[in-house]
Amino acid sequence: MLLRRLEAYGFKSFADKTELEFGSGITAIVGPNGSGKSNISDAIRWVLGEQSIRNLRGTKMEDVIFAGSLGRRPLGAAEVSVVFDNTDGTLPLDFSEVIITRRVFRSGDSEYFINKAACRLKDIYELLADTGLGRDAMTVIGQNKVDEVLNSKPEERRLLFEESAGISKYKQRKKEALRKLEDTTQNLIRVSDITNEIEDQLIPLKESAEKTKRYNTLKSELTSCQVTLLLNTLEKSEKIIESASLQKNHLSENELTVSTNLSLKETDKEKLTTELIQVEERLASYTTFINEADTELERIHGKVAVLEERIIQGKRNQDRINDEQLRVDKQKNELEKKNSEVNEILVEKKNFTENLQQILADKNLLYENIVTNLEQAERQLESSKDKTLIFLQEIVEERNKLLTLKNDIARIETRELNFDQECQEYYNQLQQTESAYTAILAEQEAIQSKIMQLHQENSTLHIKKKGTEDNLQQFLQQEKQLSTQVNELQSRFKILSNMQNEYEGFARGIKSVLKSNANWHSGICGAVAQTITVPDEYVTAIEIALGGALQHIITENSEVAKQAMHFLKTERLGRATFLPLNTIKPFKPREAEVAAAKMNGSLGFASDLVTCDSRYRKVIDFLLGRTIIAKNIDIALVIAKQSAFSIKIVTLDGEILNPGGSMTGGSTSKREAGLLGRNNEIAAIKSNVNAATHSLVTIQEKVASVNTELSLINNELFSMQKELQQIEVRQAEITVHTEKIHFDKKRLTSSITNINDEKTTCAQEKEQLLMVLSQCKTTIASLENRDNQHKQNIALEQQKCKDLQASKDILQASLTDLKIDITTTQQEITAFMTNYEQSEESKQLLQNQLQSLLDESTKLAGQILEANQELVDTSTKYQILT
Repeated sequence: MLLRRLEAYGFKSFADKTELEFGSGITAIVGPNGSGKSNISDAIRWVLGEQSIRNLRGTKMEDVIFAGSLGRRPLGAAEVSVVFDNTDGTLPLDFSEVIITRRVFRSGDSEYFINKAACRLKDIYELLADTGLGRDAMTVIGQNKVDEVLNSKPEERRLLFEESAGISKYKQRKKEALRKLEDTTQNLIRVSDITNEIEDQLIPLKESAEKTKRYNTLKSELTSCQVTLLLNTLEKSEKIIESASLQKNHLSENELTVSTNLSLKETDKEKLTTELIQVEERLASYTTFINEADTELERIHGKVAVLEERIIQGKRNQDRINDEQLRVDKQKNELEKKNSEVNEILVEKKNFTENLQQILADKNLLYENIVTNLEQAERQLESSKDKTLIFLQEIVEERNKLLTLKNDIARIETRELNFDQECQEYYNQLQQTESAYTAILAEQEAIQSKIMQLHQENSTLHIKKKGTEDNLQQFLQQEKQLSTQVNELQSRFKILSNMQNEYEGFARGIKSVLKSNANWHSGICGAVAQTITVPDEYVTAIEIALGGALQHIITENSEVAKQAMHFLKTERLGRATFLPLNTIKPFKPREAEVAAAKMNGSLGFASDLVTCDSRYRKVIDFLLGRTIIAKNIDIALVIAKQSAFSIKIVTLDGEILNPGGSMTGGSTSKREAGLLGRNNEIAAIKSNVNAATHSLVTIQEKVASVNTELSLINNELFSMQKELQQIEVRQAEITVHTEKIHFDKKRLTSSITNINDEKTTCAQEKEQLLMVLSQCKTTIASLENRDNQHKQNIALEQQKCKDLQASKDILQASLTDLKIDITTTQQEITAFMTNYEQSEESKQLLQNQLQSLLDESTKLAGQILEANQELVDTSTKYQILT
């Protein structure tokens, strides 16, 4: 297998479509670093199914798509194709050239193709599995790959050898087969679970089936009642129809008379309609002429009004143009006067601005000196304020300490009062607890005696319940066995019935004829196996004697058989043998056969052992009238020898002695639901089902009786258990309550002792707090005196800062006013310059506007002259029409 060609488009550095041709032998690709040599091997590795992006020297699959450059935009997809020469048939495809293509998009979607046909990545793996180009093979040996193989583990090296030997494909198939076997095993387990679940549902389904039978019976009765009701309704409807028919005849006669009169009236109406149409046509022609004249007059009136309006409007426009000319001349003179005044004002404003800027420079120097002195005073004031905060914080801490001490003393006094109240309450609770403890001990003794009595009664009932449950278990076991037996028999009956209804065991052609809905099917009497009844002991012998004739079809006549054969031939459903009743002629037994039928051990002719309808008797005689049934093979041999092996004999076990001496025999498999034995087995199953159902009903009645008795015992046990549980709960409550009372006594005694100890501790703590409180007051007075002295110093510094700030504000306001005056003056100069330029532009615009008005006045004069001439012409035409 030869690699013929590599085609790449959009893969890494291959922005344009690139094709590389490979001939036989070795092909070397030479180039400097970074020229894309490794991208060729990456492309081959990638198209053969490489999924690890790290092996392709990237971080994500999008990296294999051309990412763009300074002169080109990035591409949206990458595609690589390799072309193999398959003339030697290495690849299992019927092509001399195989093309494998892989395509990836920036969205992450991938596509794979074999000879331009879409496929899966798995298909590519399987295609290359035996070629040495698999995903684990040494297809592409890159940098350091040889060292990696030599240093690899034996298990990893073994994978390469297996791939080269071509067995990895079969290992993969084995793995897939084992996985499918495991899935099948799991499915079988689930099927078993489902079967067990269905078996549990059989009994409820049986009850549902009985309800369905009852429903079908009631539905049949309902149908009968509905049919009766419909017959009564039909009878009443027939009477109503008869009455309606008489009324219809009477109305038909009246209709004929009215129709005659209506025809005469219609004739008169047509004459009058014709005359009316003629009159309307003449009237329409006159109306059309009048309307046309009125339209023309209205058009002339409108045109006259338009021309008059145009003349008036033209005169008005001439007056407006004259007024505009006067206004433009006036505005032009005003602009010239205004421009001369603006030039004089500009000179004055420029001189004033230069004086203001000199004054501003002097005041700026004075302002900087004041700002320096103010900053020094403010820094001194801030330092003093920081000390004030420190002094104030010390005073606040001492005051908070004093407040905390007062609160602690008040809290201790409150605790002393609470201790006295709690101690008295504990004494009262202790007396109540001792009284309750005495009463609960008496109740506990009474409950214990009651519990002993209930336990004795409970034991007696449990013994009685055990005996009843044993009886119930025996009955349930019997019920389950009978139910299983009934279900099995019903299932067997259903299967046999379905086989019989679906003609199971018959050939395809036979089944098609028996199921056909064609018109000729009414002449089909059925298969031979359907028309005969055979006792169980003769079933095997008769089946062997008939052989394939069991499926022969009996028809009413030869014409039906002909149509049925045409049906099989047309539909290509196979062949069948037909036995028309009008053509079948049975053979009369020969003397040797009659003598053999009467010998010892012979059961007679096979046809005599079969029961059937009298109309089918000649068919049975035709098939079995010359076959002898013997008890066993020994007797059959004796009979055959006496008849010189000239007759056909069948034993009860199925051995056959054919005319001429040939013998057929051996073991016969038990065929489930054979063609002849089905009816017998179905009848036997029906009888067994009825007997088993009767026994099941009897057992179910016993089970119901025992269940009732057991339910009464359980109710007594439940009532007793409930009473015992309530008493035991009360006993537990008393026990818990007793322990709680005992614990409360200890707790109250301990609490009284603890309260006395706490009172002593509070008195000592209060005395210590009063001493600390006195010291705290002295410290606060000293700190307040220091704070007052510091506040006086701060006031002097603040006054100095205020004086400097006032001077600064006055000077700053003066500077601001000067700057505002300078800015205002400069803005006025700029505004005057702008107005002057605008005036010059307006002057030129007015000159242009004046020239436009003169041109418009000349044009309007010409239009007025044309309108007057057209008005004269229109008036002349109007006089003609009127």
